[in-house]
Amino acid sequence: MKKEIWKTKEIKKSGKKILKNNLATLVMAALFITILFGGSIGNRTGYSFFTETFNQIQNIQNYGQPIDEKQMVKENLDKVLSQYLSGNMNGFIKEYNEKNNVYSGFIFSAFNFISNSEAEIQNFVKSVSEDESKIHAARAALLIFTSIGIFIRILLINPISVGEKRLFLESINYKKTKLWRITYPFKLRKKRYKDTAETMLTVRIYQLLWNITIIGGAIKHYSYLMVPYIIAENPHIKAKDAIKMSREMMDGNKWKAFLTDTTFFGWEVLNVLTLGLVGLYYNPYYMATYAALYTELRKEYIKEKLYKFELLNDEKLFNNPNNLKAYPEESEKKKEYSLLRIYDFVDIVLMFFIFAFAGWLMEMNLFYLMDGTIVNRGALYGPWLPIYGFGCGSIILLLNIINRYNKSKIISDIEENPFIVFIIVMILCSILEFMTSYVIEMKTGLKYWDYSGHFMNLQGRICLENSLFFGVGGCLCIYIIAPFLQRMFSKIPYKTKVTFAAILSMVMLGDATYSHFIPHTGYNITIK
Repeated sequence: MKKEIWKTKEIKKSGKKILKNNLATLVMAALFITILFGGSIGNRTGYSFFTETFNQIQNIQNYGQPIDEKQMVKENLDKVLSQYLSGNMNGFIKEYNEKNNVYSGFIFSAFNFISNSEAEIQNFVKSVSEDESKIHAARAALLIFTSIGIFIRILLINPISVGEKRLFLESINYKKTKLWRITYPFKLRKKRYKDTAETMLTVRIYQLLWNITIIGGAIKHYSYLMVPYIIAENPHIKAKDAIKMSREMMDGNKWKAFLTDTTFFGWEVLNVLTLGLVGLYYNPYYMATYAALYTELRKEYIKEKLYKFELLNDEKLFNNPNNLKAYPEESEKKKEYSLLRIYDFVDIVLMFFIFAFAGWLMEMNLFYLMDGTIVNRGALYGPWLPIYGFGCGSIILLLNIINRYNKSKIISDIEENPFIVFIIVMILCSILEFMTSYVIEMKTGLKYWDYSGHFMNLQGRICLENSLFFGVGGCLCIYIIAPFLQRMFSKIPYKTKVTFAAILSMVMLGDATYSHFIPHTGYNITIK
């Protein structure tokens, strides 16, 4: 398809329009993906690989040194493998952490692991393999680390990358596409997941093999660029067909796509200078631009009746004659994910204990992973952290009050904007955490958590990463977990629920009374 049918300026303008159509959800998606994977998974791996290698060649030639092509290929292949296994993190995060005395926290640890995972694994294997008796352990460890990285990419990251494309495609003509549409490939009954995972795995393997040739890797990156968009439209297209369709779409357009990437260089610089904050706009803007490009290439592909064009058959994606707010399939699930729900008070009490227990279990496992010790976290002695229960429970209770006494108008308004819901939840949970820390310290003189050393903390009581975590977790709670628990509780006799709620409440009250007189302290429980 060598005919020039698009101009970079117009495509970027269309991308901005898509972004404007559904700004809150797309920005929210970028934030969600950044928290999980450290950046947009719609990355420019082929572009960066090509330019980095080109720069190396130029630097060597400028100094009149001979080019060791084998060594250069080896070094760049190592980087590609590292990207394939664990993602690609920029060094500016590490530099910022060092300058600002940021030394702890989940996001810090995750960034540090992703940035240095390859080096850490190599150092570990080297240190173990120096002992002949541990050589088998070294090999086993390397196999385990590699397998984990590969399985995470195959089973999770690859399908989510397609879901990300689906979210942007639906945002072309639908202004109220929900964030949960990013899970579009994870539909087992419709076999979307299996087909999507297989196709993306095939493409990644092809790309990995082509990357060995350096220049071929960059070219094939652009040849395969439309595969995720093609299967985001129709996940059941076979891998070989999707690859061939993408190659034909990009025939004559690869160089132009590369030049389009270079127009985002300024955004890359700003993203670095702002420590990734600009990425909240830049990443969705970039993705929206390529969603717009796919739309144009698809239109011409069908017009010219190229290879298996009839498989591009999701016309609802690109036509919305009835001016619907969301893609029609969403209407089947809208009631299930709606915030317009009334919860029974007993159900809310039981949810409080479930969330409190889940928080305790999560923190106990986190500390076990960090230093190998089992710690009974929290100000109480029982297996619960009330702050998690109060966080989610108070949000559900607030929704209940508004739905009952305000005819749900407020909820109807904010439900259409998940970003507002996220901000509200994040602020409420952060206030709750700050006040809880302050009251406990004023009354007992004890600290049960301290975020000093975390990025953007306030008096060590709250920090940005925990606030983001609470925002995402709270949204999952009210959109997905609470409705699910409500359906489960509906199957339990009311008297049984009341009995359980009463027993648990009395036990926790007794625990709180005992803890008041004999505070729960100890290693990894309180902060000295």
